[in-house]
Amino acid sequence: SQEQGTCEATFQATANGVKAPAEHVRIAAVAPQAGFLILRLRTYPAWKISVNGQPAASQPRREDGLIVVPVPQGSVKLTVDWTTTSDVKIGRLVSLLSAVLLFCLGLLERRLRRHAGGSGTPQEALRPRLL
Repeated sequence: SQEQGTCEATFQATANGVKAPAEHVRIAAVAPQAGFLILRLRTYPAWKISVNGQPAASQPRREDGLIVVPVPQGSVKLTVDWTTTSDVKIGRLVSLLSAVLLFCLGLLERRLRRHAGGSGTPQEALRPRLL
């Protein structure tokens, strides 16, 4: 496990001048020595982080929950992207299936009312009729 160490040799990193949505962060910096870059983002599994095109190494934890990224000495190109996690995908699928089921039940109820002719119960509409 990596230690964050002290703040004796800190440096400033700034995001590039391109406006980007908050869920896509791009940072270019030059680190005078290997160290840690602390982002003003809360740690969450949906954040995918890469340093110089490679997935970020295991990230140390901070008490305040901010993301800490180990960076090498020299040029650093950091990308941070918000992705969709599997729990969100499953939730969307369940919502879609629920909406389809609700739609189908609405169609079935409408059909039953039409066959009942506005009188009788839906059970009567389901009984076979002889012509």
